[in-house]
Amino acid sequence: MHFVRPEMDDGPIIAQAVVPILQDDTPEILAQRILVEEHRIYPLALKLIAQKKVKVHGSIAKISEATEGSGSLTNPAVDT
Repeated sequence: MHFVRPEMDDGPIIAQAVVPILQDDTPEILAQRILVEEHRIYPLALKLIAQKKVKVHGSIAKISEATEGSGSLTNPAVDT
């Protein structure tokens, strides 16, 4: 999940998930696996924004603190 900017897929990343690429994947199967993860992290990203825990610094979204129940939510710019 990322913030929207005029350029396609260019906004600062809020959260991302790891999706394995399996040897027998078709584009459709991989797309479905990605969609499952998008549906999982979308509410978490919205929660972080609603709680004002995400700050954008240039092209980086920083998360100020972890939230309960965030599971494997990842962001390369998380403050610790």
